Amino acid sequence: MNNNNNFNFNNNNLNSVKPPNKKSLKIPKKFKGVNSTVMLVIIGILALALIVGIYFMYKKVSKHLYSNNPMWISKPVDAFKVTDDMKKGFVVPATANPLNFSYSTWIYISDWNYNFNKMKTIFSRSTKSGQTHEPSLMLSSKVNTLHAVIRTTEGRPESCEVRNIPLQKWVNICYVLNNRNVDIYINGRLERSCVLKGIPVINSNNNVYPLGANNTSSSPGFYGQMSRFQYIAHALTPDEVVAIYSSGPF
Repeated sequence: MNNNNNFNFNNNNLNSVKPPNKKSLKIPKKFKGVNSTVMLVIIGILALALIVGIYFMYKKVSKHLYSNNPMWISKPVDAFKVTDDMKKGFVVPATANPLNFSYSTWIYISDWNYNFNKMKTIFSRSTKSGQTHEPSLMLSSKVNTLHAVIRTTEGRPESCEVRNIPLQKWVNICYVLNNRNVDIYINGRLERSCVLKGIPVINSNNNVYPLGANNTSSSPGFYGQMSRFQYIAHALTPDEVVAIYSSGPF
């Protein structure tokens, strides 16, 4: 039985089908550009919504960090003057993991010549009479290099350094310790990551002294300002660092 007749298409019928007339598809002049304009408006609204969402997310994170961890210096202070509270030292809350913590601070360096040829202390957790670096954050004696120093079982302090710290502008620094890993963030970005040779040595009885307040034998701090100096009882995540940076120094 031959079924070919059931599938016998007439090519002449197919050829007789004409494509739509170009004139019938022509968009009226008054509608030209409307679609592209609408798309741009939609894209703009979505982008704005995304920016606002990210902003409020970081504000929420930074608010949580500021409300649940001690803020020792909340507004700009002169970094070349030491107050009585600074001389007493700031008490660090007890934590379940003493080798998992962070410090955040904003600094504004006006002039590097102040205390030239001397290491300039931003903060140090130490004894009341000297630097034991548990840890310390310091500026170099001659060049604009940052030293994140911490005492370890190696018998001497180990340092993680970041060069070219900006002058005459506000800079956020986050010092993050996670066991033997030290991360230094500058303005929300990871600038240096170091693995310590030894295990950090932290004396829980020692306080934190900003601007060399515990070392009266040398000039304190640096010439500029310090703001929003804070201790965080865990290793900050990159998102938390960005949230702190986004909140600004004031």
